[in-house]
Amino acid sequence: MLRKVFVVGISPHPSLITCRALKLIEEAPAVLVMDTDYPFDLSDLLKGKRVIKLRPAFTARDEEERREIIEENRRKVLSLDVDWAVWLEIGTPAIRNPIRRHLLGETVESLEVEFVPGVSSVTAVLDRLGTIVKHLCVFGGEEVERIERASEACDVIVIINLHDDRAPELLRSKGFRVRYVEECCTERERVTDHYTGATYWVIAVATREDGEGPRVPQPGFTGSERSSLPSGTRG
Repeated sequence: MLRKVFVVGISPHPSLITCRALKLIEEAPAVLVMDTDYPFDLSDLLKGKRVIKLRPAFTARDEEERREIIEENRRKVLSLDVDWAVWLEIGTPAIRNPIRRHLLGETVESLEVEFVPGVSSVTAVLDRLGTIVKHLCVFGGEEVERIERASEACDVIVIINLHDDRAPELLRSKGFRVRYVEECCTERERVTDHYTGATYWVIAVATREDGEGPRVPQPGFTGSERSSLPSGTRG
């Protein structure tokens, strides 16, 4: 009977997965994954593994279907004949972890759960853009009112789960520069200054403009070019 689940952060790209995460996946008697797409191919990571696919409840059309999905996931997990398993979480487990709300519901309370940190795209985008952070806030794209309040205190705001451009437009009106990073850290990564309408693996990074210039390098600058920028224009 399943007693423990390691919620393993697998980062936004295989090259960023930690040594501990790889060791746990290698040794795990069972691996739990979502039945939806991940931002990268898991076939090499899961080669030869016993894989159990769970449907995330955010695909449900209504609350009744959501409960049915969680109940089906619960049956699958509690019927496993292993003592422990790993759950593969994109990024790092602590940021908007779906294991309770979208996968197992209250079942997680009967299991021992240990989070294994990974690299999160929420912070990886800042490194990719060369953003200097003093006060960082992270929100979902639907939290427009909270984002407006936070704009008075934060110099960098990261917005995930984007489904429209309301929050970024609000921040632009308050003097922020907004950039969009699609599929961060993958071979398909794309950085733009405008919203393309993408809702899949896209993050908006809003940085407050100040007298020293933008906190994010101008489009097209590479890492080596950043170091040669004149004072006041470095990211």
